[in-house]
Amino acid sequence: MTSWTTWRGVTLDVRTAAMMDEVAHLAGDVYVRPTQGSASGGVAASAGTHDGGGAIDIAGQDPGMTQAHRDIIETAGRQVGFAMWIRTPDQSNWPWHIHGIAVQPGGKGDRGVLSSGAHGQIIDYYEGRNGLASGAADDGPRDWVGTTWETYQQNNQPPPPEDDDMAKARVFTLLGSDNTTGTDDALGLLTPDGRFVPLYNAHEVEIAERYVQFCNNPDDGALYGSQAHAMNNILTRAV
Repeated sequence: MTSWTTWRGVTLDVRTAAMMDEVAHLAGDVYVRPTQGSASGGVAASAGTHDGGGAIDIAGQDPGMTQAHRDIIETAGRQVGFAMWIRTPDQSNWPWHIHGIAVQPGGKGDRGVLSSGAHGQIIDYYEGRNGLASGAADDGPRDWVGTTWETYQQNNQPPPPEDDDMAKARVFTLLGSDNTTGTDDALGLLTPDGRFVPLYNAHEVEIAERYVQFCNNPDDGALYGSQAHAMNNILTRAV
């Protein structure tokens, strides 16, 4: 069942709204103002493409908007998984706008939440056409044909945190349950995955410190065979 939401005043399915959030982010200073969303049947000029989900029209002639601005929006849309085209007044009785259909997770053959007309435009996009009845050649950038929202997300994961922000393996003093006299204090090992291992003697501390050095700087060599065997025994106690 399709879940719907409102994105800048128009109705979109939740997935398409998330895609448009990213389009707006990529567009930077170019404001993305939608003029028609999805589930809005009955608009003759749309030929049924907005009857289902995945469809959006974006204003293309607001004051101050240039061709460069329209290009930025079209490119951003294609980057995140839309079949998106700049529509001109020469093509039909409509104003400048940018028309987008969200490619569904399964790509070209997946109709998903789209109307049949919108899915037909996806097929046109994959096959190098402009999605209009004329069947003219696609006049937008072809670099991202085949991209879906899911593949875009996979390929644009946020960078890992800086080393200083990561939990590192370390040997540390663990205060006992008393926490006042310190009689139960002991050394422990914090593993890279956040588990704790108590260390029972000086030899285990020495092995653990060598292990910490290796974990925090993998280029600094490795544990010797006997050290590795001892460390494996220690790690079996990790909780």
